[in-house]
Amino acid sequence: PPPPPPPPPTPFFSKQTTAYELGVRLVGSEMCIRDRLLVATFIIPQNMDDVLTAYLPRIGYWLQSGDFSPYPASPYNSVQVSYPLNAQIPPLRSIVLSGGSNFVGIDQWLAALLSGVAVYGLGVALGAKRALASFTGLIWVLSPAVIAQAGIMLTDITSVWGFLTILLFGILGWREQRNDLLGASSLALALLIGSKQTVFFMLPGLALVALAVFVFASGRKRVLKWGFVTGGLVLWFGVDR
Repeated sequence: PPPPPPPPPTPFFSKQTTAYELGVRLVGSEMCIRDRLLVATFIIPQNMDDVLTAYLPRIGYWLQSGDFSPYPASPYNSVQVSYPLNAQIPPLRSIVLSGGSNFVGIDQWLAALLSGVAVYGLGVALGAKRALASFTGLIWVLSPAVIAQAGIMLTDITSVWGFLTILLFGILGWREQRNDLLGASSLALALLIGSKQTVFFMLPGLALVALAVFVFASGRKRVLKWGFVTGGLVLWFGVDR
């Protein structure tokens, strides 16, 4: 009798995949998507409303007048004009060094990658295994919200990266009793407040963490010291002028 026919091929999505194979696929997907976004950042002009009506005009005024002072603007843009310089300094640097606006979205692209590294660092700092922390970081950078923001001259992903940095440096500085890391956490918070107004929605959660540490953990003097240093840095870097 003829031999029996071979079994039908196993559907792709029903194949059993090891953790290593899944990690390799995630890394490959992340690299492909990130490279395409990087190319798109260089060749597609920035066309978001806030970029065209607030961010780039503010930089253009700085370049033409040589003055960082606020200037008359519509009520819609007046807050953007008077807010601290933190968010527009990186694209200003790109424009001055390159002579054009092709690289103004590179900071958000880098922030998307660095936020994934921060997610990994937070996972490890909170006791997760390195493999799980790496998987979580990859899932984060591949999420649609992060991909949609990468390469656009906005400040949302940059702000998220700053918030994650505050938590990471704060946890490590408190655990290892390192004032340099706590100071870096304070500086990140000050720069973040002076970069994006929506950060104020994150501050209650951060305040609850600081309050819990102050009430239930030892070393209240360090918490107060961190608060005073943070307050001074916020007055210098984060106050609307």
